[in-house]
This record gives sequence, structure tokens and C-alpha cells, in this order.
Amino acid sequence: MQISDSGLRLIERFEGFVSHPYWDPYGRVWTRGYGETEGIGADSPPISQREAQQRLARLVGERYAPAVRAIEGLNQNQFDALCSFVWNVGPGAIGPGTTLGRLLRAREWSQAADALLAYVHAGGQVLQGLVTRRQAERALFMGPVTHTNPLGALLGHERIAVETYDHLARHPRLHRHQLARLRQALVSGRKDIWQAAEHGVLPNGQHTTPGWGVEHRKARYEILLSRTR
Repeated sequence: MQISDSGLRLIERFEGFVSHPYWDPYGRVWTRGYGETEGIGADSPPISQREAQQRLARLVGERYAPAVRAIEGLNQNQFDALCSFVWNVGPGAIGPGTTLGRLLRAREWSQAADALLAYVHAGGQVLQGLVTRRQAERALFMGPVTHTNPLGALLGHERIAVETYDHLARHPRLHRHQLARLRQALVSGRKDIWQAAEHGVLPNGQHTTPGWGVEHRKARYEILLSRTR
């Protein structure tokens, strides 16, 4: 299991983006991007928001998600919530020797969710920002996983185009010209998503927030790609 785009957005929401290194007085570490600390010092170069999003996704997957995967029986919401949690407090907090770790391994989900709320101290005091974050992580952890339309990530015009394409593709010989035109439109849409995600540029030339986790871009891109390979 991997952290979802929703899980990454949760981390981004609470960490906030800072392009340049800054000193965290509570953690007593140099920090950059979305709470990245490993290898960061006062002289580390600034990074763009897109670079920070990419680094966050990679570091969570490589350094933090393995500790979460060691716990069996998690659903996607629980996995995402714990990835956010360990990014903030460290993987050791869910180790088998901790109270939280034992509750998770015993699949005592409600008690484990409540145990998250204890991790709200920094520098010997309770921080309201951590209280709010733990409450959001607990809510996600206990929230039901909804099974949505597989095309639900698409924007309205994208969904109509894909549904029409899929319908006509049942009889490709009868609709080859329409399919060719639709396929061309889907390729164009796929390229637009790539430009927005990689460079933060919309089809009309306006700028937007870059990143594959924004507006379900990764899911939208993959859906369009599956029809245009």
C-alpha cells in the first residue's frame, strides 16, 4: 500500500511550505519544504513547491511508509493517517514497543485512534497546531473508506469524453472516425494535465499550483493515458 494523494495533501496542509531552510525551535532542527529535516542545514539551497511535493512523496514512501506497512489490516484511510503521523513524530512512535504500536498490531482501532491524541507536546508544552493535526489524523483514521466511481477524479468535460469514448469503443469499426477525434482530444487533455502538474501552466497560459497531488492530476492523467496508449 502507498500513501494516497489525499494523505499527501493532509501532510502538506499541516506542515506548510517554506522554500528555504528555517530553524524549528521545537524540534531543534533545520527544516525545509513540507517539514523535511533529514540532511537539511542552514546552507541548504531553497527549493520550489513542486520539488518539495516530489521530495515529500518520495521520502514518505522510502523512509516512513515501511513502518506503517509493518502493521497489518490497515485500510487506505488508516494508512494515510499514520503516514502523516509518523512524518511528524517519527516511525518509532508506532513501533511494537510503544502503547500505540501494540494497539495497532492488536487491531484495537478505536483505542489506537484515541492514543494518537496524546502526541500534542513539543518543547514541553501542548501546541494547538498539534492538537488540531492529531484530531484531523484521528478523524481520517476512523473515517470510512468510500468506494467511488472509478472516473470520479475526472473533471466534468473529461468524464463525458472518456465515457463517450468507452461507449463507442465497444464497436470500433462502426465509430472509428469519432474514436479517432475523441482520442486526439484525450491526448490533448493528458498533455494539459502534464503541463499543469510539471510546470504549473494551464491551457490558457495562466499559472496554477504545480504538483501531481493537486486536483487529482495523477489519477486524471492515468485515466486518460489508459485510453490513449
